[in-house]
Amino acid sequence: MLPDPISSLPKTLVFLDCIITEDLMARLARFASEREGITLAPPDRVTIHNSSGGSLPSAASIGLLRKHVAVVEVIEGRDFPKDPLPGDLL
Repeated sequence: MLPDPISSLPKTLVFLDCIITEDLMARLARFASEREGITLAPPDRVTIHNSSGGSLPSAASIGLLRKHVAVVEVIEGRDFPKDPLPGDLL
């Protein structure tokens, strides 16, 4: 998903109208888990925003990601999250 080594990692990862598969959620959780306790810390926040009415990740995969990321948001609808900074988006 992201090349190693990563010299700079955004604090917030935002996925806008992406197809988020269970495999991708597992990879995100593994990615965050591998970076816990090292210099390249996991992101502080992952936001999954779906405005098109597509399927969302399962509660189980969201829960797994939440074990390694402080804030995991799953948002449906047209309103974009209000507080991510443009420089933090990936």
